[in-house]
Amino acid sequence: MIREMKRKFTSYAVIVAMLFVIGSLSSSAQTFPPNLAYPTSYNTQAFNRSPSMAVYNGVMYIAYVANNGCSGTSCALYVTGSSNGSTWSTPVVWTGAESGSSPSLVVWNNELWVAYLADGSDGPLGALYLTYATNPAIGPQHAPIQLTTSSQYVSSSPTAFVGNNQLAVAVVDNFRSTLTSIDTYVSSNGSTFVVGGWCNNDPTGDMPQVGAVLGVVEFNSNVYYSYQTQGGAGGHYLRVCQTNFTQTGATQSFFSPGYEVGSGVNATVWGANLILSFKDYNSHDLVLEGSKNGQSYSPAPYSTDLINGNNQMTPGTVSFNGTFYAAFTQNDGSHYMNVTHSE
Repeated sequence: MIREMKRKFTSYAVIVAMLFVIGSLSSSAQTFPPNLAYPTSYNTQAFNRSPSMAVYNGVMYIAYVANNGCSGTSCALYVTGSSNGSTWSTPVVWTGAESGSSPSLVVWNNELWVAYLADGSDGPLGALYLTYATNPAIGPQHAPIQLTTSSQYVSSSPTAFVGNNQLAVAVVDNFRSTLTSIDTYVSSNGSTFVVGGWCNNDPTGDMPQVGAVLGVVEFNSNVYYSYQTQGGAGGHYLRVCQTNFTQTGATQSFFSPGYEVGSGVNATVWGANLILSFKDYNSHDLVLEGSKNGQSYSPAPYSTDLINGNNQMTPGTVSFNGTFYAAFTQNDGSHYMNVTHSE
């Protein structure tokens, strides 16, 4: 019996040691900056606008407007999925969600939601919409939810995110005055929304760039808004705002991580890291800035020789099964979908 107890104890110790090693490997694998693999190019899919990524029910999804998917002002919104990060399903058109902007995916209430601006074919040009699906391979089976009208001057692609367990969509607008500001539509039930003004009190007076993608994500119990500042002398720089997202006008902190940004920012949580992704304003190289506290950031630029550049658009990023993924356009006129991942 003693021998049998020793055998079981030894087996248990081996299992514990293996789990510790696996945990250590997983932790080290999520150390910023990630080592990115040479990207895979998919010549059957091409982006017309910046893509967005999310993980839903064990599948990684990309939402995008196809480079050849527009007829006049009508631009079909496509969604494709992958369970392994390398092979992607045939893109599905989300009927009734024709987009005049870059789309934004988020998972909330066990549903895959996408925010977009109407292209004028199925709603007022520039109006802010939300739709969702429980089966992304089929697409939404209900009418989109309209949050604004075109007369409210939404002037950026929307960014959908979850903050304080609520569904939220952030946009740059001109609602308040001639100055640009960020407004956020928030809902606890997915049908009625109230608008709030977080991260609009920048002490430097820096305003978000009209038309640029916002990066917004919840990290360490706070919500972080990241954006490209307006042009001019010293403009287009990366700016980050931290807010607790519980009440409008609460004390907020602003940070300037550095780098000139082109076309906007994407924000993703990867392990214990907040990662901001964008293309460099001058070189179009892919740049990632990482932070463990949301305040200090370490940059990691990747050369075009490795990543093929990011020709015109903000990359879509996501954490999938502990691996960091980025989707972006190929650095030529094809705009083919390129996907890289951490190794």
